[in-house]
Amino acid sequence: MRQHEFTVDLPHSAPRLWALFQRYDLWKEYAPAVLDVEVVYPGDAAGNGLLRRVVYPLPFGRRGESFELVKNVRANQGYDYVMLRTELSGSMTLEPLGPNRTRLRFRERFHMRKAWLAWLEARSTVSSTRRTRSPCAAPRPGSRPTPSSAPT
Repeated sequence: MRQHEFTVDLPHSAPRLWALFQRYDLWKEYAPAVLDVEVVYPGDAAGNGLLRRVVYPLPFGRRGESFELVKNVRANQGYDYVMLRTELSGSMTLEPLGPNRTRLRFRERFHMRKAWLAWLEARSTVSSTRRTRSPCAAPRPGSRPTPSSAPT
């Protein structure tokens, strides 16, 4: 079993970050490991049962996709998800540290069955972690501006 964990403290409230993370059309603006996200099924009013298709880069210019089922949604706090094809599981949590300070914690757990894939995955993780942007950072040059409608 392999696990990734990423934690970052951000100078924004949990509700503001939560609102941003519900905007799947913006994920590719701040997550270099995401090329596109499509909501296949919206789930219930809280977001439980949401099914999303996430497209991500692979080596040699190829693209991969995963279908992720979101569950255990806790508004302004986090959710869990499972990738339907691989049974990878993950979670995202927001931990308020103060009025405008929140710790974001991201975890994924998965089995890497082939040694050469584990080697590629380890190199890819180091590379993409170095390029990860704050979700509230200024937009990349040439990208569209993000809406300012999220609550503070």
